[in-house]
Amino acid sequence: MKWVLKSVCCDALETLIDISAMATQTSDLWRSEQLDYSRSRAMGDQYVPFSQIRRDALEATLAHFTPGNF
Repeated sequence: MKWVLKSVCCDALETLIDISAMATQTSDLWRSEQLDYSRSRAMGDQYVPFSQIRRDALEATLAHFTPGNF
């Protein structure tokens, strides 16, 4: 059986679901990934714009939260 997402319920006041811990964890991990990517590229003398570093770090961060990585 294939599940299809038809709707999403959002709670702006976080009374139903507390997402603050996940948001903090995601933000901290993204920041850490940005530093790692910046450091490794600087040490390898492989310049890329910071916007590319942020994009690469975000992709790596989101990969941590894919269903197979829990």
